[in-house]
Amino acid sequence: MIPKITNFRPLLFISISILIGLIMSYFVLLNNYIAISVIASFLLFIFLYILLNLKNFNKKHFITIFICLICAIVSFCSLNIMFNCYNVKEISNSNFIGYVNKVNSNYILLKDIKVNNQKLNYNISMYLDDTSLIKEGNIISFESKLYPSKLVNDGEINLTMLTYSCSYKAYASSDNITIVDYKPKLSTKIKNYIFSNLQKFYSPKNTALVYAMLFGDKTFLSEFDTSSYFDVGLAHIFAVSGLHITLLIGAISFILRKLKVKNKVTFVLVLLFSIFYCYICNFSASVVRASVMSLCFLFALTLNKQPDNLNAFCIAFIVLTIINPINFLLKGFQLSFLCVFSILSLTTPLKNLLKFMPEKVASTFAVSISAMIGTSLTIISIYGTLNLLTALFNVLLIPIFSVIFVFIFATMILTSIIPIFSSINVIPNNFLNIYNKIVELFSKINSVVSLNYIGSTCLVLFILFIFVIGNFCILKKKPKLITSAIVLLFCVVSAIYYLLPANFSTTQLVSFRSKYDNCYLLTSSNNNRALVVNNLNAYSLSTLYSYLTRHNITRIDAIISNNVNLSDAEEDKLTSELSCKIISLNNANYISFIEYETIKIGSFNFSVTSFTAKKKCFVATIENNNLLFCFSALNLAEQEDLTLNYSNFIAVISRDKNYTNYDALKIVYNGDSEDKVISSKQQNFFTLIL
Repeated sequence: MIPKITNFRPLLFISISILIGLIMSYFVLLNNYIAISVIASFLLFIFLYILLNLKNFNKKHFITIFICLICAIVSFCSLNIMFNCYNVKEISNSNFIGYVNKVNSNYILLKDIKVNNQKLNYNISMYLDDTSLIKEGNIISFESKLYPSKLVNDGEINLTMLTYSCSYKAYASSDNITIVDYKPKLSTKIKNYIFSNLQKFYSPKNTALVYAMLFGDKTFLSEFDTSSYFDVGLAHIFAVSGLHITLLIGAISFILRKLKVKNKVTFVLVLLFSIFYCYICNFSASVVRASVMSLCFLFALTLNKQPDNLNAFCIAFIVLTIINPINFLLKGFQLSFLCVFSILSLTTPLKNLLKFMPEKVASTFAVSISAMIGTSLTIISIYGTLNLLTALFNVLLIPIFSVIFVFIFATMILTSIIPIFSSINVIPNNFLNIYNKIVELFSKINSVVSLNYIGSTCLVLFILFIFVIGNFCILKKKPKLITSAIVLLFCVVSAIYYLLPANFSTTQLVSFRSKYDNCYLLTSSNNNRALVVNNLNAYSLSTLYSYLTRHNITRIDAIISNNVNLSDAEEDKLTSELSCKIISLNNANYISFIEYETIKIGSFNFSVTSFTAKKKCFVATIENNNLLFCFSALNLAEQEDLTLNYSNFIAVISRDKNYTNYDALKIVYNGDSEDKVISSKQQNFFTLIL
């Protein structure tokens, strides 16, 4: 007899089907064949299981299977259709006017764009050198070239592009931006009003903290040192999550019950509040998920039914993926749902393991540990670290935060309605000062470990492991342990495979983006590797570390940069960790076409040279193949007196597309900063793969 894996739960099966369709589509797009093989094996197992249990299935089972199949196909197709909707063409320099929808640290998002007074049907992500003077709600005008955004960069989906429908990107200086008008949305007006009130009664640091806690908006957190919160695993309080919604809806429901308000009226009032709060928080995935689950719980109570947390969880998942299939790729969505799924799956088993503790203490620890387990891999992928005592810190600190948060929200509402009570805000401000000190004290406990992201395949297997070991899988104890051990083994093998140091056996050039500049990774068939960076500074350094970590590159032979602007400590750390040599062109005293210097490192020869126009350039020779790097606009038409033989160059890397055609010359344009690979795997010369 084939063992039963789980109880019959149509909503759970539909949710899993949607998730499988979305994940399959995602991995197909990224050409991740290992993950596709894992999912295909899982689907084959499900198919065989259904075949072997056909005689035990009834009509409702077959209807559910049919619905699940349709949901999987539709979700797979919907994501692929969305991915294919962003094929646009470059727009040359034009006059643009647009509405600022979002402001980030180094870019702004624009919508309602007009190009030469003609409506543009796509949004723009614009990278600026300074965004401090731009506010949400500004209408700005500018002149720029628009480049098509690339959907897949460095093996990752461009989530900004998908989330905000930014098919185009642009680059501009803040000096060239003209602010035409300011027309904030209602949600922005409300948040601005609350922020101005917070500034009157809270310290600047606490104002930024409270604003982030209330709306998930981290715009002003530069005023607040968040490192201690990240160190103890409390970063989730800066994003409006299930914790915040549960506290607010719980407090409102409690007050309404004390006022003897009927359940139906309570449900309607909470529903209206939830919709309004989701609107204020820009309908973020975690807020919508928590709101839907809370409303399902209240709705069941209204009908005098027993609430089902798993069904509420599945309804929230289905709603969010139907609204926008892209949601499942967002880190906030993943953290929110993985946290709740892990709590629902593991709390009971962990509570049984902690039965030596008092029941309430065991329950609290079980919930905290479950949440930490479920979100651990995603947290590692975001921050590169994990606090081993997160569960303990959350048990000790979250109850205090809960009281402070509800009190802050209550005083904010009270003082907004009755300003005469505004002095009461001094109390939560003082509470926050004390709480910050406590968090800072806990952060000094050395329990943070640095870890590398171990890949999407490992994450999928880990979710499967949580399901098998959790209380929703009803296999008997021995089969459950064996199955979970096998899944965990594959998970560990996947992680080890992903973390193996990268080795290169081909001549290759890969371009990736750092702030406003491109970076280039050169590799040879002898496993030598070098980086070329226009500006080696704090911005590019963080991008380089991120790129090298994601690709498990632990050694670099050389870094060549036009300008090096690093502190001695940063430079020492870089050279020691990567065992590399830094070649700087900062102070090169160029003379027209006279070779400045030649340096040989491994399979590479780096020769610094220049044009008559004094433009900084150098030649990288890799196994007798020459690449010319120019750190500024390259106009070959102006260089008729060049004595260099261009037929010797198989690629020219320039920051601008200003050149004339040479038959013997392969021009590689990277001004739009999209990832490109030039590889000699299949040919004896470099070819450009767009």
